[in-house]
Amino acid sequence: MSLKLYGNPKSRAFRAIWALTEAELPFELIKLDFTKQENKSTEYLQLNPNGKVPTLIDNGQVLYESPAICVHIADKTPEKGLMPKVGSYQRSLANQWISYCMAELEAHLWLISRHTFVLPEAERKLDVVRPFALKEFNKSMTAVEAQLEKGNYLLGEQFTVADILMAQTLLWAALIEGANISSPVIQAYIKRCKERPLYPNIKNYL
Repeated sequence: MSLKLYGNPKSRAFRAIWALTEAELPFELIKLDFTKQENKSTEYLQLNPNGKVPTLIDNGQVLYESPAICVHIADKTPEKGLMPKVGSYQRSLANQWISYCMAELEAHLWLISRHTFVLPEAERKLDVVRPFALKEFNKSMTAVEAQLEKGNYLLGEQFTVADILMAQTLLWAALIEGANISSPVIQAYIKRCKERPLYPNIKNYL
């Protein structure tokens, strides 16, 4: 099989799994057990020196960082419409929302997570980090809600990689107390994304 995805479905790798299923591309999932530090093995670090997931192998070529992987998958299957045409305004708009999701939303969730269970306990400063991160996350959600009031998806009626990244990030936020995703517009969007015919059943990948 030409496509191999390293990761765990309960991580950012789910974004790549979702993109691959939407693209209807066959792939092999190589699951990494974080509790056994498999993502820190010498073999895996040769693929991804950060020891993070996901990592995609496409015909021997290595790619990591979930937004890049998802865009790569979309570009391999342009007929699926997961990214607008290169050079178009819509393409730039999709890239805008991908960047916004990573920088203005995910970054704050990851900061909370790092100070909750990733960093050594002695280095955690959750009491300081959490209020700041939640304030910034909730403030940034205002623009997302305003955009989704215009259409079913971030680009109106076209579902794209930007929605895969956004919806998965919002599902992550649902696990963090104080992250405000309760508005009817946001909840309807999450529901709409999860009800897509090719939305992957995580149980199939555990």
